[in-house]
Amino acid sequence: MSIQFKYEPPEDKGETAKPILKAGWYDFEVLDAYETSREGVKLVTKDGDPYIQLKAEERASGTWIYHSLFFSEMGAKKVNAYLHATGTTLKAGEETFLDASQFVGNQFRGKVEITSHNGKQYNKITRVTPIKGEQEQTEPTQPATDPDLEEDVPF
Repeated sequence: MSIQFKYEPPEDKGETAKPILKAGWYDFEVLDAYETSREGVKLVTKDGDPYIQLKAEERASGTWIYHSLFFSEMGAKKVNAYLHATGTTLKAGEETFLDASQFVGNQFRGKVEITSHNGKQYNKITRVTPIKGEQEQTEPTQPATDPDLEEDVPF
């Protein structure tokens, strides 16, 4: 049995591609994290190593970038840097179990580079660090006063 259908090409609505950030350092928040595909299949590399896909939003513009954490010998350095950048406290050598849901809401500072694949440009996060001021907050200090001058001393 066949179904009759008249094809009409979709209208060009002038939609632009996803915005590309300029190369540089940006503050991000993880909006979502996946360890399985839409079909429910666990995400693994060609070599069989598991990975977690993060959807990270640049906080000022709302532009988002996918960032992957690979749980392999080669990917361990990147995972350790990410855990440190997001304030996860583990002791050296400590083993833990990580779940994709633990990453949602994490914030970090990421170095963004522009790369291309098949002629299309996209952003890639190449390094991560803690957001300055959020993980290490200190008490504000009062300016020192010289009792002889009765005025604020700038040091």
